[in-house]
Amino acid sequence: MQFYHIFAETPLTLLLQTEAAGEDLSPMTFDLPTGAMILAFDSEDRMAAWAASQGQGALPYAQIPGRVLAGLIAGQSGLDLGLNFGAGSASEMVLPHDAMVWLADMLAVAPQQQAAQITQVLPLGTAPAGVMAALSRGLSGAGGLAEAAVLGRVAYHSGAQAHVLAFFGAAPASEAPLARAVAEALAFSGLEAAALDVIFPPQGRTSDALRAQGLPIALPAPPVSAEAAQHPRAPGMDKDAPPKLR
Repeated sequence: MQFYHIFAETPLTLLLQTEAAGEDLSPMTFDLPTGAMILAFDSEDRMAAWAASQGQGALPYAQIPGRVLAGLIAGQSGLDLGLNFGAGSASEMVLPHDAMVWLADMLAVAPQQQAAQITQVLPLGTAPAGVMAALSRGLSGAGGLAEAAVLGRVAYHSGAQAHVLAFFGAAPASEAPLARAVAEALAFSGLEAAALDVIFPPQGRTSDALRAQGLPIALPAPPVSAEAAQHPRAPGMDKDAPPKLR
């Protein structure tokens, strides 16, 4: 589960037949007895090493997040993925089409939005087993989306009690991505009973109590967006404009 979660977040170097034309990609396809396969690597150096081992020089490629590549492969019947061929590492493997369909389904998890009134902030006690590690991985790309995050425990007006992950200082546009990141983290945690309510409390007594009684969750530093804005993204790196396989 952890491998596939890391795979989804990793920028992969996809071997192409021809240079990318905008967001249209033409992967180099290999016809094998088991079916068609495309190749991707977790670094340009590994792709270059594989090309050299095949007597090839510079080859066209595109960088694309694993999550986007999984979705593209899932939409192409019978297409497998060869990962890190020639690397001689544990990550050198064939990921069959069915595995990419499964991963695409896992990444389609969506949190359910509900309204509830918090009546009391409770002592956290012991954090749910495995949840902290899952959140650490799941929020690794959340830099800049919120100022702080706190794991806490609350009671609702209905009488129900729940663990919550409270984000502070998040812009409205960041709430959905943060909630989805937490949902994915729990889905890939392997903890069947793991559940968290993601909340965005305004300043006030509830917010102060959560900060006082909860456990702070470290968020990564925000990315340097000014420099990134001066350089166009490679095909596949913009989640709002996913590439298309041809």
